Amino acid sequence: MLGADRAGAGPRRRATAGPGAAAAGARPRGGVRMSEDTLRELVDLRPLGLLNSAQEARLREHLVGCPACRARAAAVDEAYADLRRLAEEGASTTPKPDARAALLARVRALDPPAATAPLPDAHAAADLTDSAPENPEKPGRIRREILAAAKQAASQPPAVAPDPEALGVRVVQRCCYCHDEVGPERALFCARCLAPHHDECFAEHGRCAVLGCEESFAVRPGAPRAPRPPSVPARSRRALLASLLLAGIGMGGVAALGGFAALLTLERPGKKIRRPTPPLEAAGPNSPLPRAQAAPVGSGSPTPVRSGVDPVELEGYGRRWEGELADLSEDVWRGDARAARARLQWLLADTAPHRRHGAGPLRALAERTAREALTAVRFWERRVSVESVDEPLSQVCARIAEVVADAGVQILVEPGADEPVSCSFANLRWGVAVNLLARLAKVQVVESRGRVLVFVRSPQVEQRFQEADVRTVLPLLAACGGYEIVLGTDVRGTVSCDLRNTPWEDALLLVARAAGGHRIFVDHPGRRLLVLSRAAAADPPPGYTPLRPATFWQAPDWPSFPPAANPNGPSAGGARPAPTEEPAPTEEPARDGARPLPRGK
Repeated sequence: MLGADRAGAGPRRRATAGPGAAAAGARPRGGVRMSEDTLRELVDLRPLGLLNSAQEARLREHLVGCPACRARAAAVDEAYADLRRLAEEGASTTPKPDARAALLARVRALDPPAATAPLPDAHAAADLTDSAPENPEKPGRIRREILAAAKQAASQPPAVAPDPEALGVRVVQRCCYCHDEVGPERALFCARCLAPHHDECFAEHGRCAVLGCEESFAVRPGAPRAPRPPSVPARSRRALLASLLLAGIGMGGVAALGGFAALLTLERPGKKIRRPTPPLEAAGPNSPLPRAQAAPVGSGSPTPVRSGVDPVELEGYGRRWEGELADLSEDVWRGDARAARARLQWLLADTAPHRRHGAGPLRALAERTAREALTAVRFWERRVSVESVDEPLSQVCARIAEVVADAGVQILVEPGADEPVSCSFANLRWGVAVNLLARLAKVQVVESRGRVLVFVRSPQVEQRFQEADVRTVLPLLAACGGYEIVLGTDVRGTVSCDLRNTPWEDALLLVARAAGGHRIFVDHPGRRLLVLSRAAAADPPPGYTPLRPATFWQAPDWPSFPPAANPNGPSAGGARPAPTEEPAPTEEPARDGARPLPRGK
């Protein structure tokens, strides 16, 4: 008790005479001083023989003058005697059927304990002591004990949590997909459950990696906002606007004078005007066409894609060619959307044979005359404009087929792949439009005999792998498409992915890239796949070509192309295509000693 061991709190009050007062309050000579609670505990432990000689002597002295403790000791001895008797008789330990009800009745009959609020300081303790009950035998004792406890609590410093750095503890965030450490500069958080991911892990998985969360959107923590610059006075703003206005007027005047001078030059009689040579994009050290033939075949800068496709969808589509065009891969992973879309136009335009990556048609045109080459380029450069809202894919493809019907090209759609699509293409190459429609409808373009393009639904994969061996996963995915697969000896790695409604070609490419950047080559006539490591992929066997995603169709090496009066062809959807001018052959000698292009050939 606090009152029993209190020292320096004034003169001691003489204890009221009672039966156990002398034993409880007095300290015997040569003995050990104990509180009443300690003595009651010794009473309960005495039958077990756990007390030493000093505790036994002190308890015997206490029992002489305390009737309450003697009664407690007798009850404890009686209880232990009953337990020994039951043990000797071998009584069953199974409780009576009404034991639970009797125990609950006894518990409910007890008075609930009074809730004790914490004492923040001595002033709150003083307010509490005004309503505290008084002990008639020891007046003022409760107030003094409460005040002493409050002072002791106020003197102790508040508990402070230990510093993690002082304890040597390092707190890090880990990616839910690859379980590696996530730094603040590469962190992405799920928009639903805020699970941390690497930006490349979230892009590779396509959704949140937490089990049960399929959120496909992520948030990136924003940088702190810079402080607002001080406002410019109104007088300074007016002076700045006036100077900018004068500068604009001056530049406009210079441009007008330059245009007037050019107009005079064009209208000057007898003056021969040299037309500028178009950019020689196809020319170079590895170009299959001479520079003189590359001039009329080549065109200006690539036409931008003006379509209703989401730019993020376009970037994700272009990311599938990461191992084939390093420039596009760098733009996509760097987050430069404008540069990625510009390079993506070149990537998707495999139907334009004069592009540097349209290797198949360009090799076929290298051995032809300039007239045949120009006719072929015009065929692949035919443009379409499509406007559709939830229109069946077969109807949209029928309008595109009208553009190339004179070449014997047919575009068909299988019943299972006739999905409704919504798109808006303006002045787009017909081959690029075919690829984008296949991407929107999530189907595959297969070329049949006789220049027939068929939209078919590729077999879908529904699998989940967790730390699976890539040499086991790749044969399973190849079997979905009915292909045999051969794995290189150095193809190793494990993969964890969740594939849902994924074409089997896309699933193969995704697993191969995730397991270590392996490359997949295909032999379509033999229906065989070959998987090589990144190092061995530089020299694939003859007859094997890189496996393309399911929605990609590459222009074939068709032997002949029909001449057309209108290079653009009719437009689909009723929109008028943008007119294009035929580049005139140059009359000046070509550079690098090449002969000029003859007329009429």
